Amino acid sequence: AGLMGITAGVIDAIWYIVVALAVSRVIMPQMLQTKALMISKISGSLLIVISAYLAFVVIQALLGW
Repeated sequence: AGLMGITAGVIDAIWYIVVALAVSRVIMPQMLQTKALMISKISGSLLIVISAYLAFVVIQALLGW
């Protein structure tokens, strides 16, 4: 179990490094700035959907449905 955790941690770290390098290049920040409003709307909508789902699940659990 310990080796699996270490493996997952290393894979995650490599993934985050690759994403950080890709996003920090010259073209990516410009593209993100031009699409910032759309990205904010999409990510905000996604978070609202997730929170509504979680609230529904919690309410169901509390009511015993």
